[in-house]
Amino acid sequence: MRLLKLAAHDRYALLWAATAAAACLTHWVTDRDALLFLAGISSLAAVYSIASVASRAALERLEAQHRRVLQAVESAAETVLITGADGTIQYVNPAFSRLIGYSRQEAVGTHIRLMKSGAHGPDFYREMWRVLASGRVWMGRFVNKRKDGTTFEEEASIAPIADESGRIVSYVAVKRDISKERSLEAQLLQAQKMEAVGRLAGGVAHDFNNILTAILGFTQLCRGAVPPGSALDDDLSEVERAARRAAELTRQLLIFSRKQLPRPQLVDPAVSAASLQKMLGRIVGEDMSLRLVAESRGGKVLIDPGNLEQVIMNLVVNSRDALPRGGTVEVAVRERTLTAPAVCVDGLIPAGDYVVVSVKDTGCGIPPAVLPRIFEPFFTTKPLGEGTGLGLAMVFGIAKQSGGYLTVESVVGSGTTIAAHWPRAQDAPAAPPSRAAAATAGGTEHILLVEDEPAVLQLASRLLQRAGYGVTAFSEPRAALAWLGRPGADFKLLVSDMIMPGGLNGKDLAEAVRRLRPDAKVLYVSGYSDDQVSPHGVQTDRARLLPKPFSEETLLRAVREALDAA
Repeated sequence: MRLLKLAAHDRYALLWAATAAAACLTHWVTDRDALLFLAGISSLAAVYSIASVASRAALERLEAQHRRVLQAVESAAETVLITGADGTIQYVNPAFSRLIGYSRQEAVGTHIRLMKSGAHGPDFYREMWRVLASGRVWMGRFVNKRKDGTTFEEEASIAPIADESGRIVSYVAVKRDISKERSLEAQLLQAQKMEAVGRLAGGVAHDFNNILTAILGFTQLCRGAVPPGSALDDDLSEVERAARRAAELTRQLLIFSRKQLPRPQLVDPAVSAASLQKMLGRIVGEDMSLRLVAESRGGKVLIDPGNLEQVIMNLVVNSRDALPRGGTVEVAVRERTLTAPAVCVDGLIPAGDYVVVSVKDTGCGIPPAVLPRIFEPFFTTKPLGEGTGLGLAMVFGIAKQSGGYLTVESVVGSGTTIAAHWPRAQDAPAAPPSRAAAATAGGTEHILLVEDEPAVLQLASRLLQRAGYGVTAFSEPRAALAWLGRPGADFKLLVSDMIMPGGLNGKDLAEAVRRLRPDAKVLYVSGYSDDQVSPHGVQTDRARLLPKPFSEETLLRAVREALDAA
């Protein structure tokens, strides 16, 4: 076997090169580049003069070392590649063949450009050769091409080898495939980016919901004071409709950021998809073919039924928009068992049993440059005014909130498949049915109202007082607690915003109130649902939640339900 062609004319020099390599290979675990450094500084001429006077025993030791280094290089997981000064490949180890796909016979004698992928520009190679020409070791990353045309990323250390005159005669490269590491790194960065965008969206939606609550509430108050059908009443109706559209956009942001309070139930996705068939048919239109495939065995998932329907409809709308000249949209429900973790859009899907809802189209496909951004809110490739960019963002948010995972497969010109994987629910109990809506009639009870947004505080006070309730209102929790310490302070229901500044939130206030009034009833009000306004917070805390923005009707209904609750 040939190890180093650069010394093929001199057996003793070849043995020294092997010995030097062996000495370095024994220390790969701590310094993988030692081989390159030592090979780079070796002088073959000097070695020849030493080896020529060596004893037979020394030569035998060198031959033994030669065999060991051959075995080490041949067994190494890293790719070892030796080329001539002109880039002609002189040696490759088996790891090279496993990674690149070319056998040793195919590779040796060819130029290293056979691996060139085109991912790097002239400046990249110009800088690499400048470093090597100076006699230094070059370290960096390549995007190279395999024999089958696929690309991969590898980390490389390349060292020049000079003869006794200092002229570079060869290069030795030790390289490692880092494609999987880079893929995991990209998934982590994508997950972190989506989480950051979700926090931003949730914060914006929270503030926006306070504003919309005031707009909707005061608009309704104004409409009640003007003659029905008048020009002013019509104008106020337009204001109300616009505010409700804004509230719907805010709701979508909350779904994306996973801060919308869900009401999960045991749901069979196949039944949900079948119930939507007529509506989905209207969505895709007559020039497209809609197929429903149900290959599940009645597997159920724990999810808010409305959220599941939203996922299916949004994915179908996305597929419809990818078929401007018609085509086929397939909605499928299947069961799948993963024996090992699988890659999804923001990490890995754990092994286990899943019910998979997928929507597949024969449309234009998604370009690779666009694919990482399709779940970002407000990102859209549609013309201005033809989309909000929230459809797939909602799908992402619902999937994450309900414990699901998303995968995307897309080929430009051939279509796209987006699939949502939900863990199959085994013996999870069904959620209890919701109580019938209480009447919106008012009452005479006294209510303690705490809300840090002045406009919402004023609106809620007016609506409750107009319904006959007595109201004591505060914009700060500590002021409410101070009032409770006064003689004669009494109330039946605490209505409190959940998220308030000053280090005391709604739940903290409720706990402090119950220490003074153990029988107190609580109604939380919130612009979004964070960890504090969750099924493990509100619903186990003998409290209810009223989401913002609310109308007069929903406020009075929630108050009455809270007061009448056992």
